[in-house]
Amino acid sequence: MKQEFDRTGDILLWIRPYMEERIQESCAEIENKLKKQGASMWKELRGAVQEILACTADRQQHNQKGKPVYLVCSFLQRSVYLNKLLIRLEIMDEGFYLDEVETAGYYRLQMLEKRFLEDLEFLHQKVCKKWVRVKNHELDEVDREYAEYYNAIIGMMIQSMGGLLMEVVEESEVQLSDTFQILYGQYMGNATVVYAKENSENGIFTD
Repeated sequence: MKQEFDRTGDILLWIRPYMEERIQESCAEIENKLKKQGASMWKELRGAVQEILACTADRQQHNQKGKPVYLVCSFLQRSVYLNKLLIRLEIMDEGFYLDEVETAGYYRLQMLEKRFLEDLEFLHQKVCKKWVRVKNHELDEVDREYAEYYNAIIGMMIQSMGGLLMEVVEESEVQLSDTFQILYGQYMGNATVVYAKENSENGIFTD
């Protein structure tokens, strides 16, 4: 039986300069969109966060949830294969992903999706023109790799709104831990601190 050669690594190495060139162009367009639609995007994100906060407060009243320690904003890599850009929003106790009671929701970044899909189409065309009989799984790996650029962009967007998100959390009826933090990362992966309640109280990272 003939063994098929795995050329995915070679394709990703070859396409990377095109990815970097494309993302620079996309960043300029995203910046313009944020200037025009940023307030609308924030309103939608705030609403999504308020929904899970309301659910958390209700479960606290029924002694089903402790004092939250984290609001975790996670980029869902698998949403790329659905032609979407989704962020999972989850309120967590000290148990983190081991919490017994889940309070989570999703926010869809529709504002970025059109450009993201245009980027993928551009990259697919480049790959198919260079490489013979490109397989679907090879294009999927291109999508996954390129999605990390958008993951970084979304992370910066969330970080820029960290103070606003904390205000929404503190305005809710949820009883928070003194060490409450807002985190951003990839779902079930590593996460970084975007904003911390204790820092806000000390005057650090405030707007």
